[in-house]
Amino acid sequence: MAIDRGTRMATFVHAIETFATIGTLGGAAYGLYSALGGTPFELLMAAIRLGVMGFVGGTVIGIVLGGLAAVLRVGSR
Repeated sequence: MAIDRGTRMATFVHAIETFATIGTLGGAAYGLYSALGGTPFELLMAAIRLGVMGFVGGTVIGIVLGGLAAVLRVGSR
């Protein structure tokens, strides 16, 4: 059975793009690590802490804006 060259080329391009993306992200992570001077564990904990604060803050803002929209919607009837 013959292999479609287009499919093979698409697979090759996808693999190259994937490895390029992984390399870029790895380089950015190493650059942050070098710039901040922290250990990987410290950087991980800082990222988790920032993510949790962002989640809580976003939830609070969503509740406030949703409540405000509901009050304004009911008040405009």
